[in-house]
Amino acid sequence: MEQSSKQEKTLVLSDYFFWFLIGVVACFAVFNFFTLKVWQVLSAFLFLIFVSFAFRFRYKWLVASFLSGFAAGFLRIVFWGGSGFALNLPAEFLGFLEFIKQQFSAALSKLFSEPVVGFSQGIILGGQDIKFSNEFWQALKITSTAHIIAVSGFNITLIARGISRFLSLITLHRKLIWIFASLAVMVFIVFVGAPASAWRAGVISILMLIAQRFSRQSKTKIAFTFALALMAFLNPLALKNDLGFQLSFLASFGIFYVAPMFLGKGQIHRQASFGISQDRQDEEEKSNWFKQIAFETLAAQAMVFPLLIYKFGTLSLVGSLANLIVLPLIPLAMGLSFFSGLGMIVFEPLGRLVGFVSYPFLNFIVKTIELFAGLPLAGLSGVFISPLFLIVCYAALLLLIYSVYRQNA
Repeated sequence: MEQSSKQEKTLVLSDYFFWFLIGVVACFAVFNFFTLKVWQVLSAFLFLIFVSFAFRFRYKWLVASFLSGFAAGFLRIVFWGGSGFALNLPAEFLGFLEFIKQQFSAALSKLFSEPVVGFSQGIILGGQDIKFSNEFWQALKITSTAHIIAVSGFNITLIARGISRFLSLITLHRKLIWIFASLAVMVFIVFVGAPASAWRAGVISILMLIAQRFSRQSKTKIAFTFALALMAFLNPLALKNDLGFQLSFLASFGIFYVAPMFLGKGQIHRQASFGISQDRQDEEEKSNWFKQIAFETLAAQAMVFPLLIYKFGTLSLVGSLANLIVLPLIPLAMGLSFFSGLGMIVFEPLGRLVGFVSYPFLNFIVKTIELFAGLPLAGLSGVFISPLFLIVCYAALLLLIYSVYRQNA
């Protein structure tokens, strides 16, 4: 009994808010993947309330928080349906964003030839409207690197981490890193035309940067869940129909939450409370930057891998190694592509100079992808998995993550 009381006393307001957010996301997930009637939802809702309070369930108030979140999501669907909320921006501003996007695309087309131009446009503007050669598209699928150009949202997450790491390496104070990194992300989103996938991932990245600024795993968890709940609230059907949203969420989850857990950052946070200074923690992070990149890359790859197989039907046998080489280079590739296009818009000779310097680096990434795709047995095509098997894969991943979380707790 004492232990139960002690466990309940350790619960704080943030725990209840977290489970409220989980309830919101769970509601949208249920209505995305299951066809239910209102009376069925209400019956299950009332049954959970009855069980929680009638049998004095230990965590009944957490259950109440979850059900409150579920009810909030349910009201969103009842009153507004599954359509997304549109931002009524001025037509002039939307035209300005589209103009910038077209200018960037045209500028990169003047600088590079295929397939480098398609690759640079894809990592900046998103690959939905970018035309690739069939050979390069197949190479991306075989090496399981299609996600880096599928949408710009995933890349926003990478560039946010790249900017933060660069500012940390030049010894900028950690209190300022998240501010400059967030501003850079917002400027980048505007200059590439502010596609929906980019601003969604931008919200996630900025919230995660703020949470990591305060070095609390619990804040990271809440910030990430809040971003997911907010995006789902604005567009409930994105959980099922928007591949960009799915890839951005899974990759961000791997980079910001799974990788630090496997790196043992939770242990570092606990040590901080016993007298280890923040400066020493920063030094440890800088000294292990390659290890961090490797873990973040593998965590992001692990989270998107089952979904990529499900969507594209290709099982990559070289995907992990290809991503381990390519993904750490993507923030720099995005920076080079961005400044090459910007230079062409502002002053063409400057843009051509930057493009001349950028081309060998971008071409190296493209050739690396093509090299891995050309290896014998690099990938197996026509490997389509069922939705049930996809659920089993992610259930196994979540079970592994939970076991590591328990060890670090």
